[in-house]
Amino acid sequence: MKSKQTLSVAESIRLDAIVTNLGLGKHWTGPEMVDEVVEKCEALVNPFVRGLAPKGEVLSTKLATHFHVKFEEVRCEQDVSALEDVYLRQKREPGFLQLRDEILSPENDALLFQRLHAKAEDPDRWVAVLNLLKTEDRAYWNRFHELSHRIAEPPQFILPFRRQRTDDRDAVEEVIDSVAGAIGFHRAIFDPLVAAIRDQQLTFDQIAYIRNTYAPTASLLAVTNAVVKRWPRPALAFIARMGGRLRREESDVDLRVCPQGRNACAKRAELVLIPNMRVPKGSVVRAVFLSGQNQSALENTGTWTTSDGGKLRAREVLISAVRLGSRIYGLMSM
Repeated sequence: MKSKQTLSVAESIRLDAIVTNLGLGKHWTGPEMVDEVVEKCEALVNPFVRGLAPKGEVLSTKLATHFHVKFEEVRCEQDVSALEDVYLRQKREPGFLQLRDEILSPENDALLFQRLHAKAEDPDRWVAVLNLLKTEDRAYWNRFHELSHRIAEPPQFILPFRRQRTDDRDAVEEVIDSVAGAIGFHRAIFDPLVAAIRDQQLTFDQIAYIRNTYAPTASLLAVTNAVVKRWPRPALAFIARMGGRLRREESDVDLRVCPQGRNACAKRAELVLIPNMRVPKGSVVRAVFLSGQNQSALENTGTWTTSDGGKLRAREVLISAVRLGSRIYGLMSM
């Protein structure tokens, strides 16, 4: 995340507010505080996890009820009109004047509004509007992202907060994403599912089992990254798709990788993929891309090379891959 020196004034103010709201001090001192923020938010969520079946959707419903957050979903422009009628005209909430322009933007995944005229007991004191115009894949993650704003940040009436799809998001959004990952895949109910398969090979069959058990509405990528993070041995996730060289998208178009999650074990073992490197011709990843059939195979990472002659450190890994549309989702583990 951004260093303290590169934070904007607005980011600094909101990060300080998070620290104060959670009782962690008065000022944000740097990225080293992310873990403290996450642990504090987890502690606030823990009472709602006790005795809960391992279901992420149930947890999001319980948290939304307790924190007075109502989720609204936009799948078409008529849904926007309906929300404007309810919140702008009937409930006279001026913040919803921004709704149409903001939610119809392809850059915004979700918006969180704090109502000005709500009573303390109203179940919709906060309204989270999810952008499902193009896909519902992010809905599960965005629910927890907006809940994380509600849990971590104090009331401030400067909403909406925006859950943006662009990579150039501010430092606050990065912190909130860390919180969302922790509570959306809460270790008290999620980690036992991972522990139950720890003696098996890490493949997408295992990912599918955990996804169907814990959060069927979560995206494949979100569940994959969560499992990789909690896996007890070196593991990483990646996406492969057709593309050209960096900054020269039409040059040397080939199947190239985009690294996703990587766990601490992988970092210590120096198991890593180089962004945008080509997938080797003989890799199972390319075979899955061509056939569309899920496959897993042992490979030597020394065959993964770059255009300038570099290559990955040679070691035997298991690669599991599935194809969804034009993308390949991959797992690499030791």
